[in-house]
Amino acid sequence: FGLDTGLRLAQFLAQAREETGPEFKVIRESLNYKEEAVLKMWPNRISVDQAKKYVRNKDTPKANQEAIANLAYANRLGNGAADSDNDGDMDANDDGYKYRGAGCLQITGKSNFAEVQKRCIKYAGKEMDPNTLEGFIVFGMSFWIWRDCYKAADTGDADKVTAIINKHT
Repeated sequence: FGLDTGLRLAQFLAQAREETGPEFKVIRESLNYKEEAVLKMWPNRISVDQAKKYVRNKDTPKANQEAIANLAYANRLGNGAADSDNDGDMDANDDGYKYRGAGCLQITGKSNFAEVQKRCIKYAGKEMDPNTLEGFIVFGMSFWIWRDCYKAADTGDADKVTAIINKHT
């Protein structure tokens, strides 16, 4: 997986910590945002009216994360439209939510998931479920090798690695 030097491993673990927090536990991307955060992150993907409808606020303590993910990730990274299954709503069955951040490097997008799974099969012998601890780690390592993050890590510049990991999100 290209984690064969101390510098590479340190860079990988630093990125994993930045993406998932200090506990190194299996998580999926949380989209439990307030209006100002959604509009700052995705000003061209989520309208003010949509933000008001789906975000958390004093009256709604939990955002509609499925809708936010489906709007934010629609028609990019291999995902379909916000209602990608054409059932009339934006829910957990649509691409944006299904392919939200996963694995210790928080990989997003249907096409990225597919490419990462190819490396999981090549290097670990099987597809991985990023919702398990093994899959969480191998998913991140598979992205690391696919995107040649180890080459950027060799420079010692963490910003170069971060730019690869967060390029299209």
